[in-house]
Amino acid sequence: MAVRPRRGVVALAVLCGAGNQRGRLIVIPDMPSVLILGIDPTTVPGMDGSTIRAGLEQELARFGARAIDASMTLISLDGSAEPTVIAALSEREWDVVVIGGGIRKPEPLLPLFEQVVNLVRRYAPKAAVAFNTSGADSVEAAERWL
Repeated sequence: MAVRPRRGVVALAVLCGAGNQRGRLIVIPDMPSVLILGIDPTTVPGMDGSTIRAGLEQELARFGARAIDASMTLISLDGSAEPTVIAALSEREWDVVVIGGGIRKPEPLLPLFEQVVNLVRRYAPKAAVAFNTSGADSVEAAERWL
């Protein structure tokens, strides 16, 4: 009989002993995967990009502390958003994609927000979509859907 682990779990069969003894099935939790999409603060005029970037790196560390495999892709406002987002979404199957407030909050970026949402729908159709309120609560946004 085949055992199919639920999503997010890796099953490992261990054979032990000799003769006709059965192996044990050990279930090891697999780390859920989260992709965070945001605006690269170093490309926004008048913004202290290095300080904001340091905060984003701290947020990534919080994911690791909660056993969540997270990756962050930061988008420049130079027209390269689509290929950048497609590459990130195509990297693997994501459990959750968090779209940051820098993409969705400024009204002038509404077309970019729509583009990102539609790319997520197309290239990561199985992923839940989450929205953070700031760069410091992406973990909580993702956990709502894990």
